[in-house]
Amino acid sequence: MKNLLWIDVETTDLDPGPEACLLEIAAVITDHNLNELGSFEATLKYDPDELPWGEEAREMHEQNGLFEDVRNGRYERVEDLEKDLIMWYLKAYPGSNDLQLPLAGSNPEFDRLWVLAWFPSFSRFIHYRNFDVNALYTFFDVDKDKTGRERTHRAMDDVRSDIRFTSQLETIRKAFIKHDVTALVREANDLGYSTTPSDDHQEDEYNPPQVEKHVFTNPGTEIEGFPYDESDAHK
Repeated sequence: MKNLLWIDVETTDLDPGPEACLLEIAAVITDHNLNELGSFEATLKYDPDELPWGEEAREMHEQNGLFEDVRNGRYERVEDLEKDLIMWYLKAYPGSNDLQLPLAGSNPEFDRLWVLAWFPSFSRFIHYRNFDVNALYTFFDVDKDKTGRERTHRAMDDVRSDIRFTSQLETIRKAFIKHDVTALVREANDLGYSTTPSDDHQEDEYNPPQVEKHVFTNPGTEIEGFPYDESDAHK
């Protein structure tokens, strides 16, 4: 696995429109083994009572504490936050002037849209490719509730939760390559898979769909429903 830039943002609404506000951002760079090379997190300063909240966002952030945390946010100016974010990136990932990193996270396209809108200078360090953790949940048919990793909707918590989950799948991949059955069973059980064979398990029989065949004949014959008319042959 290549180096990745993990980003999560918390906002007042889903759409980065003119009225919506970015509240918090977290970023982590990982190496090919998903070890952290550096991390950054910051909260912008607002009066939360005056923010244009979306329907669910206010309730969610009142519960997780971000609603009150923005009162004492470190940054009053977005420009200052972006400057520090860029400086962190250049320090945490030497050589990043010449190399962009893929964006990783749960539904990273959402975070990309906010980064483009709020941190346009920093966005140039992000590769166009995404690494979507939600796709892994879907592909491996993992029930998020059984992993014990509920998203808190605090930026750094959610980033590190995604990294831990991806690291588990990487362990499974390596164990599979090495034929390490013990590691495979351990990690699979932790993800909510049942590794105990069932007596009544049967292979699902695959029945291919029946496709109606259409046989196209030479002129002078008829196709069912479409009688051939010689007068049409030279039109």
